[in-house]
Amino acid sequence: FRLPALLAGGSPWQLEAAAGLIDKDEAPEAVAIRETREETGLALRSKPVLIQRYLPSAGGSDESVSLYCARVDSAAARGVHGLIDEHEDIRVIVKTIVEIEALLDRGAIESGHTLIGLYWLLRHRDRLRRLWA
Repeated sequence: FRLPALLAGGSPWQLEAAAGLIDKDEAPEAVAIRETREETGLALRSKPVLIQRYLPSAGGSDESVSLYCARVDSAAARGVHGLIDEHEDIRVIVKTIVEIEALLDRGAIESGHTLIGLYWLLRHRDRLRRLWA
């Protein structure tokens, strides 16, 4: 449940890629690994590939985002995850490429980092298949 999304006129239930904040002296790649485990229960089966480092609001904030893609065993993706002390209640779902394309076509994804990641995946999935073969 995302209250800010609701207040902005969107759905409070968002389809989002795993994400998190960098702890002091932590590398962005380490955050990708940690947050994937915490929010999905899945271990990475490949080294994370940097998709993009970007500024989500360059005119209003110095926040930067490092977005990664990594291989997981999606057959093991199930259940609810997240940290209790962070009040996370994250249900893991798996979508096919066809389902992802349909979600994108109808504007069902409102999360910026998720949009960037999914469009990148559609563009680079053949390269990833070769890399992970």
